[in-house]
Amino acid sequence: MVKKLLFRCAFAMLAVSFLLSSFSLVEVATAGSNAVVVIDPPSGKKATVISITGTGFEPQEEVDVVITLGPGQKVGLGTAKVEVIVADDQGAFSVPSAIPMNAKPGTYPIDVEGNKGSEFRTSIAVTE
Repeated sequence: MVKKLLFRCAFAMLAVSFLLSSFSLVEVATAGSNAVVVIDPPSGKKATVISITGTGFEPQEEVDVVITLGPGQKVGLGTAKVEVIVADDQGAFSVPSAIPMNAKPGTYPIDVEGNKGSEFRTSIAVTE
């Protein structure tokens, strides 16, 4: 009886953990903004190469992509190969980046802000 209960508890904890890691990614566009940003893949180990793709920004809008790893720990993403991310004439952009080397396992917010008012918030899960 006790073994059965322990097994059920362990299984339930594993299922909840999976659900939280799979569906805890939050995506929110600010009111009045049509911006949408996709991080692909949405999770990975530190140093994993990711693609950051945005649509719905203003044409030629300069965009900052920042991950917050903790209080006072903000890291810009997507600017290793370009000085500034700029949406094209259709309001879209796509840049490569990587999960920061100093990221510990957990889920971190990524704020995307344009200089013409577009904003979007998403997150990424860092695994071990």
